[in-house]
Amino acid sequence: MKRHIVVLAATLTGAAFAAAPVREASGNSLEERVDRLERMLESRNQVQIEMQQQVSDLEYEVGQLRGSIELHGHQLEQILARQRDLYQDIERRLGGASQAPAPSTPTTVAPVTPQSTAEVTANVAYEAAFGLLKGKRFDEAATAFANFIRDYPTSNYVANAYYWQAQLKYRESSLVDAKQSFLTVVNKYPKSSKRAESIFKLGLIADKQNDSAEAKKRYQQVINEYPSSNVAQLAKGKL
Repeated sequence: MKRHIVVLAATLTGAAFAAAPVREASGNSLEERVDRLERMLESRNQVQIEMQQQVSDLEYEVGQLRGSIELHGHQLEQILARQRDLYQDIERRLGGASQAPAPSTPTTVAPVTPQSTAEVTANVAYEAAFGLLKGKRFDEAATAFANFIRDYPTSNYVANAYYWQAQLKYRESSLVDAKQSFLTVVNKYPKSSKRAESIFKLGLIADKQNDSAEAKKRYQQVINEYPSSNVAQLAKGKL
C-alpha cells in the first residue's frame, strides 16, 4: 500500500513539473503569434499607404496627359482656323482676278486676321508653365501658373491654369489653397473641361478633412452633372 502511495506521489509530482513548461511554452507561442499579427497589420497598413500614394501619382500623371492633349488640340484648332482663313483669302483673290474685265482700281481684300500678339504671348506663357509641370519642376511651375493667372486673366487657358495650380497645392497637401483654386474652376468656369475633375478633387479634399457629408455631395455632383465621364466612374467608387 505504501509502495502504491509513493508511486502515485511521484507520478503527480512529475506531472506537475511537466505541466509548467507546457504553460510557459504556450505563453511564449501566444506572444509570438501576437507579435506576428502586429507585424502583419503594420505591413498591410504600409502597403495600403503605398498603394494610395501610387493611385494619387497615377491620377496626377493622367491629369498631365489630359492637359497636354487639350493644349495640343487647341493649338491644332488654331492652325486649322488660320489655314482655312488663308484658303478663303486665296479663293477671293483668284475669283476677283478672273471676273475683273480690265485692270482698274485694285480691289481691297480684307487681310487674314492673325492671332493677336497678346494671345500668342499668353499661349507661349502657358506652354512654358505646362512644360515646367511636365518636367516635374513643381515649384517653378506653381510660380509660372500664378503669374499666368495674374497676367492673362481672360485667356482661354486661365481655367486650366487654376486647375494645375490647385493640383500642385493638393500635391503639397496645402488643402485650403487647393480647395480655393478648384472652387474657382467649378464656380467661375462652368464650360471648362477641367470642371468635372475639379469637383471630384473637392470631394477628395473633403475626405481628407473628415467631412464625409461634403465629400459625398461632391461625388454625387460629378455623377449628376457628368454621368458619362470617366471621373463619374471614379466618383461612384467613392460612394
